[in-house]
Amino acid sequence: MTGDAGDDGDSEDGESATFTAAAASTTAATGWVVPTLESDLRDRAASLRDAIERADGDYMDFLSGHRDELVVFFAIASEVLDDLGRELFTRELLAAEYRDREGVNGRAVVDELGDAKTFDLLGHYGVVPDDLAVDVRDTQDYRARLVHEPRERHRVTDLERLERRIRTAMDAVDELQDLAGNR
Repeated sequence: MTGDAGDDGDSEDGESATFTAAAASTTAATGWVVPTLESDLRDRAASLRDAIERADGDYMDFLSGHRDELVVFFAIASEVLDDLGRELFTRELLAAEYRDREGVNGRAVVDELGDAKTFDLLGHYGVVPDDLAVDVRDTQDYRARLVHEPRERHRVTDLERLERRIRTAMDAVDELQDLAGNR
């Protein structure tokens, strides 16, 4: 990436443009399409739902083949939700005079707050409905348990509840994308 001295290369516009250009050249040269996080998330959700259905309530069968995929799904879901939250927070709550000031990075402001506080503030100021903020926090909390408490991965016994968690995560992504104007 190119940029001015002091540019950490993490600007959302520059990063997005570079990624888009790289994806386009990869697609043109090889015919292979670089998946977006959102499309990868949707594919994984469909795959997990199919696996849950095929397992027919046998959680051991499901876990034996899909434990890692489950962790990756919730990690990607959390990242997509975080990105959408940053976008909404920067656009809706960070005053334009600061948002447009040179050297001010909305992402850095949100990262300093933390994702939980970001969604608390988005809910408090009515940018997102309270129930959506709760769904996002629940998804992020579940991801944290799966990632940081490996034994949690072995405790999945209720596949219907797991399917609801997957649906809740996807519904939250869809609703945030609608609010952000990304769909």
